[in-house]
Amino acid sequence: MRAERLSIVAICALFAWAQMPCTLAKNLSGHINIQAHRRTYHLHIPKGYDGSRALPLVLVLHGALGNNLTVRWDSKMSDQSDRDRFFVVYPNGIDTTWNAGECCGPASGMKIDDIAFLRLLIEKLEHQYPIDRDRICVAGVSNGGMLAYRVGRELSDIVACIAPVSACMYPTAVDDGEQPVSVIAFNGTDDGTISYYGGIKTKFGYKVRSTPVKDTIQFWTDRDHCSTTEIADVTEDVTKELHSGGDNGTEVCLYTVHGGKHSWPGGRSCIFFSIDKFSQEISATDLMCKFFWAHPKHRTADPIREQPPVSD
Repeated sequence: MRAERLSIVAICALFAWAQMPCTLAKNLSGHINIQAHRRTYHLHIPKGYDGSRALPLVLVLHGALGNNLTVRWDSKMSDQSDRDRFFVVYPNGIDTTWNAGECCGPASGMKIDDIAFLRLLIEKLEHQYPIDRDRICVAGVSNGGMLAYRVGRELSDIVACIAPVSACMYPTAVDDGEQPVSVIAFNGTDDGTISYYGGIKTKFGYKVRSTPVKDTIQFWTDRDHCSTTEIADVTEDVTKELHSGGDNGTEVCLYTVHGGKHSWPGGRSCIFFSIDKFSQEISATDLMCKFFWAHPKHRTADPIREQPPVSD
């Protein structure tokens, strides 16, 4: 099983690497030593950036069986970074997994402190680059999306927004509850790994117990004290549910893809991640980034902060 997993990841990583020659010069590798592990990551700096202004930072967390290259390929977030002008960092989990609480695999079993790792990573990047501290956001897919939910609860002092894709949320022993966090989530009703309605699914030998999406969204609307709900059909197969009026201008937004599978909507997909057909009706990357820029932390203005990015 382990050999199969590693070979799948290797194939996807090589494919992603081969398809991105034009941006390789803008990707920098780094590492952090923590909990007796060497934790690695890749940072993408937008093309043409001269270092004169602070930019937002987006962390993108891969799914189980993936790595930083596969999620970079699937999400197309580096392309978005070049258009919108923000830093994007792709960290690596432990043995292709993250500790999201109950899930998943080695990282959870070893009780890896991924929250501490991400906090240190953000602090390190803040020391190295001019980062807009009011616009630090975390996106994640599948197991990475589960960790994004944990980040929203345990790093609310740092993070403005989270964007879980094809993910569910588990209970956590820690919830600092200090500051509200905006949430934009994407889930498919026919996801064969993360059940939209809750329950247990099996994928690549893993049994994944999912909490219902509606319960997770209700948790965040209550936590942020959202007061208004609007539901609208974006397309024939996509519904947008927006809960607004939250503390400090926060909002909670859910995109439901009816008939949608376990995938990143609008992404490229990769064999390790999903053999299902993935939705191209919306772009999760484009929608989440627009949401990010509209929901900064309310902090004292930074004199070198750049204005919110605007997509082409």
